[in-house]
Amino acid sequence: MVEITGPVDIARLGQLLHEHGVDPDSYSLTGGHQHDAYVIDQRPSEWVVYYSERGSEFDLRSFPTEGQACRHLADLLWPDSAPTDHRW
Repeated sequence: MVEITGPVDIARLGQLLHEHGVDPDSYSLTGGHQHDAYVIDQRPSEWVVYYSERGSEFDLRSFPTEGQACRHLADLLWPDSAPTDHRW
């Protein structure tokens, strides 16, 4: 699990992902159904994070805030071997 200090939103998450070399083809910060990628999307009453494959949504999790959804997506995009005390 990656620890992100301070507030996080999609813009900051995008910057952190880029800075840390996460493959941009492995995620989408703008919703939709990118093939074989993790996606964050704002729905009418919640934020969701899911894995998109062949137009379907798998392992969908919903969150009340953008920050919670961003933190969950960050956890998914870093390998389990990453140190848990890594701070950005």
